[in-house]
Amino acid sequence: MKRLATLLIFALSLAPWWPAQAQSIVPRAPDLDSRGYILMDHHSGRILAALNEHEHLEPASITKLMTAYAAFRAIGSGQLKLTDTVPVSENAWLADVHRGEYARQH
Repeated sequence: MKRLATLLIFALSLAPWWPAQAQSIVPRAPDLDSRGYILMDHHSGRILAALNEHEHLEPASITKLMTAYAAFRAIGSGQLKLTDTVPVSENAWLADVHRGEYARQH
């Protein structure tokens, strides 16, 4: 019984700390000097943080690096070969990637 009372007193002494700990598990979105960003959970598709996520923006360098990483990882695992043909939609082919605009045929 004395052991149970000691454990209960210890648990109650930690009670004020629990709410603060629970709040720090999910941090708020960062304040970034950026026109926009999006962070999505890969497995659930849930948006974790975003700023101007619906605005059309050119991909950032990290996006290009991650695309290269995914491609070379697939090549390394044998899922892709450097000689594979990659299909590109007409809309993507017509895109002016340097200006971030799309040239559309009417």
